[in-house]
Amino acid sequence: MAGLKQAAKVNTLPGAVDLSMQHMGVVLLPEIVGLPLIHAGELVRVLERYRGPLWPVYFLHGFQHEKPIQVERFRRLTKHYLEKTQL
Repeated sequence: MAGLKQAAKVNTLPGAVDLSMQHMGVVLLPEIVGLPLIHAGELVRVLERYRGPLWPVYFLHGFQHEKPIQVERFRRLTKHYLEKTQL
């Protein structure tokens, strides 16, 4: 890929998705974003074996006491969906 000239550059995930949806390049997306688009037939997976690094996800809350139940439920729901997308 060293010989390819860069034509477009974005600094946001939605911008990268938009460019790829307009057939303007190849994008490396998190599975949680890419899989629904692949299943819908809107994107096609290329470079099957190329993967980005796995990054840890942390939740923080600013309460001085026990965290509210809605925060814990959101954490569990997010964890559930993130675990479903891992390989």
